Amino acid sequence: MSFFLFYQKKELIPKVFGYLLPRYQNQVNGYTRVYQIPPRKTDMAKMGIVEFVGNNLPPLLPSDEELRNLKLQKLQELSAKSKGIPIKGTPV
Repeated sequence: MSFFLFYQKKELIPKVFGYLLPRYQNQVNGYTRVYQIPPRKTDMAKMGIVEFVGNNLPPLLPSDEELRNLKLQKLQELSAKSKGIPIKGTPV
């Protein structure tokens, strides 16, 4: 969002100065995280997601443990489809 567009949306100004400014007034750096996502398909423009640090929303990315469990689950699904060697309980 460009500054000009932000300036036109006057209902956002009280949120920035009334809510976000007090939240980050003692923070030295690291106000946001930027995640790169795949480019837009129509014109291949680079895309990203900006997340405020310390918000009350769930994290955009899974934790390391959640990511490990998701990968293991996907491997088990692929193994079941191909009727290959099962992932769990197989001696190496």
